[in-house]
Amino acid sequence: MRETLQIGTHGRRWCLAAVALLMMTACGSSGSRFLANTHEKVYLRVPTSWHDVQLSKSVTDPLLQATSDAKLLSKSVVSTQANAVEQKDLDGDSPIATMSVYETTGAFNQQLSASLARRAVGLVSFDPLLPGSDDDGLSEVIDFDAAPKNAKISGSRVVYRMRNDKTSDWLLTVNLSTFFDPSKSRLYALEVVCSPECYDKSSAQINRIVNSWKIG
Repeated sequence: MRETLQIGTHGRRWCLAAVALLMMTACGSSGSRFLANTHEKVYLRVPTSWHDVQLSKSVTDPLLQATSDAKLLSKSVVSTQANAVEQKDLDGDSPIATMSVYETTGAFNQQLSASLARRAVGLVSFDPLLPGSDDDGLSEVIDFDAAPKNAKISGSRVVYRMRNDKTSDWLLTVNLSTFFDPSKSRLYALEVVCSPECYDKSSAQINRIVNSWKIG
């Protein structure tokens, strides 16, 4: 099994949850569809070639593992990997998008910041923009937007490469968008990942998907 799968099963990628998502065809846009949580007013447009991937019990959520001050309200995973039925089947050689909505409470909700949001839900356990000395060299930031326009609440977007040790090749490229609203006890995350070669080839399509994400 590929190294990318080991990352997921170690709890830094996708999770098990009860998903209440409405799948809708995009009006006037043949070749695309919407993933939508209408109750939370979260919408993402993806190509119809990106199929749904079922959640796996063996793939845990890093935020839910880290704190009891978060509850997963919905999660959707889509990919172009033809043979991927569940999250555990994903290998990172094809693009994978994960859209999540959390309810946040207690100290975690009070302390929420852009940096904490990136650490809490990202593929790596540290903020790729502000790695500590132990994590230096494990990520490389490609792009950063401190105020993306997907929502009218606080958020950020970072694109970075990651690896498991400082001497190995880059393992994955990650496009992570996070938004949070402590007044409503909400944290929103959209993460699109694949191998560096895959990401470079699919970057235009990935950017369209990420830019289509709307909250509120």
